[in-house]
Amino acid sequence: MSWHLHKFKSARIVSHRCSPLGGDNPDTSYRQCVVRLESEQQLSTSTASSPSSVRSAHAPKWAPGSAQGKQAVVPAVEQSVKGAEKAKVETVVEYVVMQTRVMEGKEEDWKLWGFASESTPAKIEADEEYWRQMLDIQAGSA
Repeated sequence: MSWHLHKFKSARIVSHRCSPLGGDNPDTSYRQCVVRLESEQQLSTSTASSPSSVRSAHAPKWAPGSAQGKQAVVPAVEQSVKGAEKAKVETVVEYVVMQTRVMEGKEEDWKLWGFASESTPAKIEADEEYWRQMLDIQAGSA
């Protein structure tokens, strides 16, 4: 498989929260933000049957000393790019969750926490229905 980023369209912070730990932890808090990333990407597959066959077909054979650099080899990456011309460029929207924390007044680096999906009214309603059913099942089995 070959992945290519064609164009980065936009980045926008869609959520930003900060929460102090409090209690026994003065000057300690967490900050979390969700960033919406929009880009044009392309994912394609090569025609090779397996990575090992590509590796063996295009890997240079060992040669002593300076003879090693004289062999011309077409890397597997170039072949996958030829197959990439057939793949369609798609607009991809991703939601990245990032988090940092302040421990006793000292801010740490931002870390990638994970990915999130967009919340739509239909998705919120489906989640509520799911949890209603789960609570009904739990209440019925008690």
